[in-house]
Amino acid sequence: MKHQVLQIDAWAGCDEGSWEWNNWYKIAKTDTIPDTVEQFLALLGADADASKFEIEDDGHNIVLIHIEDREPLFAVEYGNTI
Repeated sequence: MKHQVLQIDAWAGCDEGSWEWNNWYKIAKTDTIPDTVEQFLALLGADADASKFEIEDDGHNIVLIHIEDREPLFAVEYGNTI
């Protein structure tokens, strides 16, 4: 089963600390859904400090979020397989 990996374009929402997805771009496909930040970063091939990120489940996607400003950066869709 393949899942889309998305790069998220989001802007700050009306409520402080909230973000709204403006658009998203399909950048890859994966067979696995990451369970940890480290797995997500490895999926992206990113060499980044895992302590600066967390993942959240929004009911359709596993979303990689920057901790400092809560901005969603990338997602793996699990509600829509291809």
